[in-house]
Amino acid sequence: MHCKPHSQLRKSQITGNNISGSSRIRSKALHYLIVLFFVVINSWSAHVCISSQNRASFSKSPINSVKNSHIRHSTTGESSYVFVASLRRHTIAVSVTKKHISIFLRMSCRQALLLSSSNCHGYSLLEFAKEEICLFLKKNAVNEIIFVPYAQNDFNGYTHKIKSVIDPWGYKVTGLHTYPDPANAVMSSKAIFVGGGNTFMLLKRLYEANLVNLIKSRVFEGHLLYIGSSAGTNVATKSIHTTNDMPIIYPPSFEAIGIVPFNINPHYIDIVESVTHKGETRDQRIIEYLDMPHAAPVLGLKEGAILNVNGNTLKITGVAGAVIFNKDKTKTEVPVGTDVSFLLNE
Repeated sequence: MHCKPHSQLRKSQITGNNISGSSRIRSKALHYLIVLFFVVINSWSAHVCISSQNRASFSKSPINSVKNSHIRHSTTGESSYVFVASLRRHTIAVSVTKKHISIFLRMSCRQALLLSSSNCHGYSLLEFAKEEICLFLKKNAVNEIIFVPYAQNDFNGYTHKIKSVIDPWGYKVTGLHTYPDPANAVMSSKAIFVGGGNTFMLLKRLYEANLVNLIKSRVFEGHLLYIGSSAGTNVATKSIHTTNDMPIIYPPSFEAIGIVPFNINPHYIDIVESVTHKGETRDQRIIEYLDMPHAAPVLGLKEGAILNVNGNTLKITGVAGAVIFNKDKTKTEVPVGTDVSFLLNE
């Protein structure tokens, strides 16, 4: 499950007393320097998540905070500032100490299964995805999953429903709401399943629990497997602008976790010419989004479709295909088995 820290890591290091010379470098000035660095990165359409952690353990441990803080190495006593940026295809870490500036670059290790829905016609709950979920967990030696029921209000009932399906497969499911510290639970977990429901409510609760950036960082570092369904898939993308849900509550932002840098429309359904309903179609709503300057391509997942994310490889799996809405508003049918990794570059 984890990246190979040295074989896949590229490092650029600058040494010399002229970098610091003394402890006179103030954290505020340093902060501005690093922010400037990330502004340049952001010009490459990167979604930036700045956080701090011990430089010495960057290739071994997950990001443990999402704030700019000062770190002192417990063994050497060396002070350092470490900032991490999760890009589309790479993770960049910048470490600044009294005598060194180190830049680490490595490929993303994200792994995720993004389901259009937990239900699919002709199958029982999650049955259409059982084989793929089990393989996904088995190959990463995972036997416990934390279920995130935040998209619905009955946390216990929703968790029991999912638990009753997945536990017989040989995996132990526990609800995130049962932990006193949700962030610490996610930090300790190897896999989470974010369930469906109302996307706006789900994202709001993820922000309130300080989980959005934490989940993103751990997934990109290869420390956390992500399974999402419906709303859980929506929040795994660039933003929730293409959800089908009503805005019953307002999250602090529509920007979401960003495991993939484009949008997904779960439960996508093609236009049926024979129906008499003359209201707005799904296609029309997605095109309205594409008219916006902040719009990204949209992947419409049909019922039974799964987006399998493995590092920088994206593939449509499951029992149904998908549709890609490009920025120029053209529409492309995508059958099961298609590699759609190019969406990472759009």
